[in-house]
Amino acid sequence: MIYIQLFLSFMKIGFTSFGGMSMIPLILEEMTSHGWMTAEDLSNLVAIAEMTPGPLGINCATFTGTQTAGFLGGLILWSSLFSLRNLRKAA
Repeated sequence: MIYIQLFLSFMKIGFTSFGGMSMIPLILEEMTSHGWMTAEDLSNLVAIAEMTPGPLGINCATFTGTQTAGFLGGLILWSSLFSLRNLRKAA
């Protein structure tokens, strides 16, 4: 069930943000409202996402999913955000 909740949360974030740093407040709101992460966890997430190569949004999604629901959670969130990015480019 957590996988579906994570997927839907990040679909909402993907549809309502423009990527990059604009995603951080939305991720914080979703993660704290569900009790999945604290503000300190999110600051660690941003620090790690900034240090790793690649888009910030996809790095944040992957790290969030991994921290919350393990490897499968990271894979699900990565794929949800990555597919939304490609859908936006195609439209």
